[in-house]
Amino acid sequence: MVSRAGCLGVDFDTVCGYFLVLGFLSASKVGVLVRFLLLAPSVAFSNSGLLFSASSVVFSELCGHIDGSALAPQGVEALSKWEIKDAWVMTWILSSVEPHLVLNLKPYKTTTAIWNYLNTVYNQDNFARRFQLEYEMANFTQGSLSIEEYFSGFQTLWADYSDIVYANVPVAALSAVQAVHATSKRDQFLMKLRRDLEIARSNLMNCHPVPSLDACLSELLCEE
Repeated sequence: MVSRAGCLGVDFDTVCGYFLVLGFLSASKVGVLVRFLLLAPSVAFSNSGLLFSASSVVFSELCGHIDGSALAPQGVEALSKWEIKDAWVMTWILSSVEPHLVLNLKPYKTTTAIWNYLNTVYNQDNFARRFQLEYEMANFTQGSLSIEEYFSGFQTLWADYSDIVYANVPVAALSAVQAVHATSKRDQFLMKLRRDLEIARSNLMNCHPVPSLDACLSELLCEE
């Protein structure tokens, strides 16, 4: 079992927050990227003939390719190993950013160069990102989308928003906040359905108790 502690001596969620402050990575992709940095070294490097354990030391080294603290060495063999690691992290960043950004990154040949460019152009603090997500959530409706398409977009916005909000909630209060959010999330999902689903929505809202979001989705998929 790999420890959730990372290169900065903090837990997984805090490391995720380090990446989340940059708006070009969604919360779901941040989670994938950080898990990759934590879990992948023992697998991928062993396939390259470089056997490492997935530890905070390795994670620290990989993060160094992002923040520039892991400088390219002078020796041929050491440089070759450094380039493998740099290409590895670079590939995962490229696969994590939005597709339309990839072409802009082609001129940059190292992980640090790519990260610095993205940080300069797209950096947002958590307040700005939270405000943006709240605005998008307030204006997101089903419109011409199918139930599945609407639910998928709705879930993505809520997942990104929740990751930012929950990062500042004490552990003791987290379950209570999540319960309130679950109710609000379900109600907002139902409120923003198309008018032709008004009867189905009213039936769901008049149930005692009102079904969970997943149960509501199941009923609506049958109605569509």
